[in-house]
Amino acid sequence: IWWKEKAPLREIIKLLRDTYCGHIGADYMHLLDLEERRWLRQRMESSANKANLDKDDKKQILHKLNQAMAFEEFLHKKYIGHKRFSLEGADTL
Repeated sequence: IWWKEKAPLREIIKLLRDTYCGHIGADYMHLLDLEERRWLRQRMESSANKANLDKDDKKQILHKLNQAMAFEEFLHKKYIGHKRFSLEGADTL
């Protein structure tokens, strides 16, 4: 929205919903540097907060997630009963 002088309210609401009400969020209002905050907001709103990943990038992400899950399973078997972090809560991402 920041790149348009005028836009219909319907378009503004759609863009904001697509950007801020999806599966991925970002907490940036705590940033003290207004330029950093503005840069992040512009980057999110210009792409509706959707990653533009090609097929190779997606494969690499899947491979890394599989490695992390295998490592988590190993830790679970090796250190039964010990507290550890899990991918399920996205603590390690």
